Amino acid sequence: MFLISGSKEIDGMKRKLTEKTVCSSIEEQEYYCKRLAEMIACKTVSAKDKFVPQEFLKLRKVIKHLFPVVSGTAEIRYFGDDCYLYKLSGKNREKNIMLMSHHNCWPLSFSSSMKIIE
Repeated sequence: MFLISGSKEIDGMKRKLTEKTVCSSIEEQEYYCKRLAEMIACKTVSAKDKFVPQEFLKLRKVIKHLFPVVSGTAEIRYFGDDCYLYKLSGKNREKNIMLMSHHNCWPLSFSSSMKIIE
């Protein structure tokens, strides 16, 4: 995994790929895994013939619970039941960032024969 930070020029901006540091402790990893698991538990799969709006509403509640500062600060724009945007205004309009997410687009199923690789 890589993070982008200053140096190489791309599209008029200086960027450089640097290695991402791993979580500092097992406790920290477990903390983030638990939060991710809460979001993944929302079955936000949509298809032409199947859409369950309750799962998308459930995900919105989970996000609001897990990220209260972002949810309370951001301007949230809804473009449909399964499409929304969190707008966070900064001090300088010239230096913007974008946080993006993607819902599941294919249902996942697990069998008892699958193993978790550590």
